[in-house]
Amino acid sequence: MDTALVSVEGLTKVYEGAGLFGRRRWSVQAVSDVSFTIRRGETFALVGESGCGKSSIARLVLRLMEPTAGRICFAGEPLAAMNRTQLKAQRRRMQIVFQDPMASLNPRKTIGHILGQPLAVHRGGRPAHYLDEIHQALDLVGLRPPEQFIRRLPHEFSGGQRQRIAIARALMLRPELIVADEPVSALDVSIRAQILALMKRLQGELGLTYLFITHDLGVVRSIAHRVAVMYLGKIVEIGDVASIFVAPRHPYTAALLSASPIPDPQVSWRHRRIVLKGDVPSPANPPSGCRFHPRCPAAMPLCGTVAPPTREVAPGHLVACHLNDAAMAANAACFRSERTQR
Repeated sequence: MDTALVSVEGLTKVYEGAGLFGRRRWSVQAVSDVSFTIRRGETFALVGESGCGKSSIARLVLRLMEPTAGRICFAGEPLAAMNRTQLKAQRRRMQIVFQDPMASLNPRKTIGHILGQPLAVHRGGRPAHYLDEIHQALDLVGLRPPEQFIRRLPHEFSGGQRQRIAIARALMLRPELIVADEPVSALDVSIRAQILALMKRLQGELGLTYLFITHDLGVVRSIAHRVAVMYLGKIVEIGDVASIFVAPRHPYTAALLSASPIPDPQVSWRHRRIVLKGDVPSPANPPSGCRFHPRCPAAMPLCGTVAPPTREVAPGHLVACHLNDAAMAANAACFRSERTQR
């Protein structure tokens, strides 16, 4: 897992538009100067509040949208330099699983047609020509026997079954990277556990790499190897799951983790929750300096004027914050003791 499959450098996405009759133009910086790498065979989770830019990054990585600035490389090759033919060939190696499977599956097509369509597009012929591979994909995601599923329509399945079908469709071309955009947030808790277990099994069997988009920290803890925390279009902290969950360095990360429930009443009643004041600023008019400073309990005058650089505070652990290393370490130690004391 040391080789980078995806490399993102300085990624920025600005949405622009006009109001009624074009009298007032607007722009929203959804993603601002984001950089990270995803290693082969790992699950890299992207976490943050709704509207922080997670889904925009997912679509930019797959070049479903064009970035305003920045560079995205897949297996060392820049996506922006590829023409239409090259990009089509590259997309066999990267697929996406959307949040709502009912919205992403054609309600008028049978499951057999839906699963065969990717092969028909990339290899030619009709979806029905790939019946054996469709059966293999359904069997791989636990829909057995496959003969009972291929002639049915999406509305005839439960939410968990539809998500298995969406995962099977993503696997039809045997990709290396799967972007999972909130793949379990619309499912019941028990079904979530089954889908996460399925994704972990498939990763082990097929050597898949995941970019996992979510706002659920419990999901991150159970499936991810590394995690990046986003706030208002920027990544504020990156590290392996163990270090982030045990000793978060950025105040926003600590606040997110403090809000997650602890399934132990002897610990949870002692646990101090970090309550952030104010509302999330508008991405159309983000604060100057550090974007988190209006709500940060540790904000300093410098935070309102200068954007913090991203620096490495421990091997593989990156933080964008003006707090010095001693203050970060003290906050992390305090957080760790509160989460573990009995």
